[in-house]
Amino acid sequence: MKKTKFFLLGLAALAMTACNKDNEAEPVTEGNATISVVLKTSNPNRAFGNAGDESKVAKLTVMVYNGEQQEAIESVENATKVENIKCSAGQRTLVVMANTGEMKLAGKTLAEVKALTTELTAENQEAAGLIMTAEPKTIVLKAGKNYIGYSGTGEGNHIENDALKIKRVHARMAFTEIKVQMSAAYDNIYTFVPEKIYGLIAKKQSNLFGATLVNADANYLTGSLTTFNGAYTPTNYANVPWLSRDYIAPTADAPQGFYVLENDYSANSGTIHPTILCVYGKLQKNGADLTGTDLAAAQAANWVDGQGKTYYPVLVNFNSNNYTYDNGYTPKNKIERNHKYDIKLTITGPGTNNPENPITESAHLNVQCTVAEWVLVGQNATW
Repeated sequence: MKKTKFFLLGLAALAMTACNKDNEAEPVTEGNATISVVLKTSNPNRAFGNAGDESKVAKLTVMVYNGEQQEAIESVENATKVENIKCSAGQRTLVVMANTGEMKLAGKTLAEVKALTTELTAENQEAAGLIMTAEPKTIVLKAGKNYIGYSGTGEGNHIENDALKIKRVHARMAFTEIKVQMSAAYDNIYTFVPEKIYGLIAKKQSNLFGATLVNADANYLTGSLTTFNGAYTPTNYANVPWLSRDYIAPTADAPQGFYVLENDYSANSGTIHPTILCVYGKLQKNGADLTGTDLAAAQAANWVDGQGKTYYPVLVNFNSNNYTYDNGYTPKNKIERNHKYDIKLTITGPGTNNPENPITESAHLNVQCTVAEWVLVGQNATW
């Protein structure tokens, strides 16, 4: 009799520790309540890869916490809602994440989840794996069925009728127009032949939760193979090929740029590292590459490097007299999550041989920006 009893208890224990259909270990809970959640994401915009991927929810994970303890976790693929998550009545914390890939979330405490980070990847640049999060939300569950994002009519406890908003951790910076209109001093003398678009000084790591996602990690990424050692250049700086693109003339329907993580350069301490979108190419004189004394003179003016190449950097969401912003927007000197920074660049003269140095107010560019959420920030730059 005792052996039979212990055997049955063992079977019960195994059943309680079974995994759900998406292989997330399901915490043990005495469930007298369920919760169903409908998700709302920002509208997609034109991505650098598949346009629909910016808002795609490939995997949706919902976690319910009782204090620090994970009481329930459920994941579904290619869906914007999770239904009938088994949990218990009472005050709880709801955590929702999307596109977490192979991240192991089962069994993590609330503090551990809040401390999670992500890194910028090559896959992000084709709009794949853009992680989304909603800030942890305190809710009160009642015995029976509970709903977020469903119509307020019908059975159960409707906590909120509006769908739960979830936001991308990444931002997007892109040229939507680059035009060369040399001023009178340079017209019919100098021309610019673009070759590459670079992302410079992109933050490597980001938090996933918090009022700001910028953390103390001091690592940055660049698409350029050149070491500039400028005033903005970080100490910990690594080249990655996926922050470099061959030049294709950008348009509003085919923007050219990169997905990046939050970066705050609003504290003007002299050691700021602003995120930069840059176009690079040849400066030519009278239709020919610079050589001899012409090349030497352009180098002396800090317009070009030893190969006659020049850079036109745009500090994204930065306050400068060379930059104008759409719709009365005030630049914040930072990259913010879930924003897209669309940049129209007008080139009016030679560029610079060091795009990671401060730009003088008389630089030969104009920048017009548009900012929106997916928040668009429109920025106009003139060089």
